[in-house]
Amino acid sequence: MPIDDEYQEMIKSKIADIRNTGSGGSITGAWFLKEFAEDTPWVHLDIAGTAWRDDAKP
Repeated sequence: MPIDDEYQEMIKSKIADIRNTGSGGSITGAWFLKEFAEDTPWVHLDIAGTAWRDDAKP
């Protein structure tokens, strides 16, 4: 998963070291994890929940 620098801006905070934000999706999630992994090799595998339904939903 690419970790573009522009998404790092989304986890900056005025009151905390970093923030876990919902905006930016899986890429900001990867940046958040990267802050804790430091030099340890790591992988961010983002797997969305899947489901099947017989009837349509909005």
